[in-house]
Amino acid sequence: MLIGLFFVATAFRLHGLFANTFHADEALFASWSRLIAVWRDPLLQSQIIDKPPLLFYLQAIFYPIFGPVEWAARMPNIIASLLLVPVSGILAWRMFNDEITSILAVAFVAFSPMAIQFSATGFTDPMLTLFVTAALAAVAGIKVTSNKQMTNEADQGVAQSMPKSIAGHLIWPCVVAGTIFGLASATKYQAWLFLPLVIGLAVFNNWKWQ
Repeated sequence: MLIGLFFVATAFRLHGLFANTFHADEALFASWSRLIAVWRDPLLQSQIIDKPPLLFYLQAIFYPIFGPVEWAARMPNIIASLLLVPVSGILAWRMFNDEITSILAVAFVAFSPMAIQFSATGFTDPMLTLFVTAALAAVAGIKVTSNKQMTNEADQGVAQSMPKSIAGHLIWPCVVAGTIFGLASATKYQAWLFLPLVIGLAVFNNWKWQ
């Protein structure tokens, strides 16, 4: 069923690649990515940039592949929107460990009108949503159940005995979640509004403040 939902989500989103012309902001972002793609101004020093640059560099990758067409600038977001579907299911599974809840989460994202509408655009929002959700999924995957035990939801909830310091074993999960959240903040400044949510989920899972 999850695979079927993913293909349905793909069908709903691909049409938008060719359905509309650029919004003014999309055109501006695409022009910045073009400057990067043709190596005319790869650091965008000649432009007044008010956004973090990750999306523009990702857009620049697709221009040499598909040429200077509108949908080339929308490819990073269509990929991000499609990845958001399974990542949402992973987050729901790790939080609730329930198959029905995971399927409902996937279906909600797959059929969300807002997610579909923004998927095939050159805006920064789809990429931001993917990275924030992935950061939450990374945090939700590890639950500290005691001072000497950690439960990894990604391993089907099987408890794993952890020797010595739990804080030491949280280093890599912290690095992974922090790196993903860093990508979100490199996409859009509003990512920082979700930092309390990421930290709050870690605290809820009994991660130590260290």
